[in-house]
Amino acid sequence: MGVLVSLTAMVLVISIMNSLNANQRERLLAIDPHLVISLDGPAPEKTAGRDQKNKILEFLKTKNAFAAEVEVRDLILKTYEGRFRGVEARGLPAEVFQFLFEKMRQLSKKNKNYSFIPDQIPGRAEVNLGVDLAYALQIFEGEELTFISPEQLVLSVTDSPQVFKVRVKNILTTNITDIDSHVVFYQLGQLQRKKAGDSSVQNQIFVWLDAPDQAPALKKILKSELQVDSQDWQERNSSLFFALKLEKLMMVIFLGMGALIAALSLISVVSLLISQKRREISLLQCLGFSKTRTQNLFFSLSFVLGSLGIVSGLAFGIGLSIYLEKFPFQLPWKIYYDTSLSAIVDPWMIFAVAMVFILMLIASSFLTAKQVLDITISEGIKKSV
Repeated sequence: MGVLVSLTAMVLVISIMNSLNANQRERLLAIDPHLVISLDGPAPEKTAGRDQKNKILEFLKTKNAFAAEVEVRDLILKTYEGRFRGVEARGLPAEVFQFLFEKMRQLSKKNKNYSFIPDQIPGRAEVNLGVDLAYALQIFEGEELTFISPEQLVLSVTDSPQVFKVRVKNILTTNITDIDSHVVFYQLGQLQRKKAGDSSVQNQIFVWLDAPDQAPALKKILKSELQVDSQDWQERNSSLFFALKLEKLMMVIFLGMGALIAALSLISVVSLLISQKRREISLLQCLGFSKTRTQNLFFSLSFVLGSLGIVSGLAFGIGLSIYLEKFPFQLPWKIYYDTSLSAIVDPWMIFAVAMVFILMLIASSFLTAKQVLDITISEGIKKSV
């Protein structure tokens, strides 16, 4: 029973974690660019800068990639009540907004409870901001906000900082923690223009691919052919994916400890049986059973008991996982980023878990059956007399 419960729990948890990781990856790749190219060197307003930018964009078109020049700013947001928060402001062209809206609509079709960005492009001096950021600073749609450049904080007391005011067009939900809590969107060219010497503003090119996994290969091509530095989505979100892998690993370790306890309980049960049947075992030896044959008998008994638990655990675990995959359990969308609890069965992972359990079963069965070697024929004869 212990092996059954522990194996069922491990298969189910691994399948659920696979689904959570896949959903997180799908949402991230729908919004976050697959490749980010920094426009270093001359400013894009200058001739050399424009030529380099146009050359990159033309090259990306040949790769069937959707690319656009964007503006990324590090700003300090201040509310009317005096609350502050550092944010990343992304200036996107109108076509990029439409592209993202379409991506989010596709996600919403797969998951009816999925909340997507409202298709309202911010206008002049307007911004869209994430729901978590709005909740933390108690911001509402239509409210006026103030943006301050970080460089303004190091001015002398005689200089007054330059600020610009914006209005909240929409509070959006992407179901991506980093974006909903730290990013502000505005339409490129509709906010205060970059000033000379403002290092908090970066001009970049955002790239989306039909196959996001091809981003590392495209990065190498850009470096070799155009001498352009870039970052793919795996590098930009390495900490997130490492955390997801670590979370999955820790869950497997803790459930594996439960499986180890179950294996020890199996050893205890069979060891108790051997201790109670020492006289019968010695009599079997009197009847001609060798110690090796007797050891194999109890090894088979222990292995069969454990195998029943493994087979039953795999059946229950896979069955529950497939049921969750077909009929996801709905969760409150106001609390959880994932509005449904689903599962994805990974055959290779289940095979690896089954192999580990079988190896543990073989080891425990061997250690248990080895106790038979200590029983001698004389024990049965003495107790009989």
